[in-house]
Amino acid sequence: MQKIFFSSYDTTAILTSYPVNHAFFKIKKERNSLKTIIFLGGSQGASFINQLALKMARILHENHIAIIHQTGHKEFEAIEKFYKEENIRADVFAFSNQMPQKLEQADFAISRSGASTLWELCAASIPALFIPYPHAAANHQYFNAKNLAEKGLALIVPQENLDVEEIVKQISTLNLSKISRELAHLIHPDGAQKIVDHILKTSS
Repeated sequence: MQKIFFSSYDTTAILTSYPVNHAFFKIKKERNSLKTIIFLGGSQGASFINQLALKMARILHENHIAIIHQTGHKEFEAIEKFYKEENIRADVFAFSNQMPQKLEQADFAISRSGASTLWELCAASIPALFIPYPHAAANHQYFNAKNLAEKGLALIVPQENLDVEEIVKQISTLNLSKISRELAHLIHPDGAQKIVDHILKTSS
């Protein structure tokens, strides 16, 4: 039996675009200015990213940057209450089946760096700051994000080294237009099909 290794990272493997829903490619566009930031903690939420969003909220609001915040179910009510009490307008939700529509409104993302989320952001050409989950197996989230950071197409900050003011400064200096254009070339909407086609070809 022949063994085949597919990878969207390792150039020694049979390369393929990571399989991503076509809906994310449909919202691909050049991001020209920072008008909206989306915070992504995944469907289960990420408490660290939730708290970071709350620390950044006032700064973003004062700079007229809109906030979209996926909280996860556990902390949704408390975070929604925070925005209301602070009189900061934000699109806050625990979970959504309409993530492409949410992402379409964003110019920048702050997120964990699981493979699916990372490549969905690439497909949508959304620049991002990745904060890898520090307890992920073999630290794989760090290496997912490192792949983009080394190309100058993402920021990556370990959560133990995170400084809110420094993050805001780094984001404000990014060339979002250039990054979003280059992200669009990293992934193509036929990843799953290429994998299937190659398997069928080699097994026939």
